[in-house]
Amino acid sequence: MSGELDAAEREGRQVVIECRAVRSPRWTARSLELLGRTLQEAGHSDQARAAFEQSLQIYTDLNPHDADRVRRQLPSAS
Repeated sequence: MSGELDAAEREGRQVVIECRAVRSPRWTARSLELLGRTLQEAGHSDQARAAFEQSLQIYTDLNPHDADRVRRQLPSAS
């Protein structure tokens, strides 16, 4: 399972880079949220929190519903 999580983390980080490169804030936020979940599953709490916080920062300006969803995930990332 660890190998799968490592691959998912690498791919998730790459997707975040690509979404930023094409200047897509909505998909950058979503990718960061999913990366946060992957990092959380892998036991990387600090990195998960950072990804969720970056996602939340973007979503706060875009969509309150999405921001609330990410905000609810923050406590479980610690």
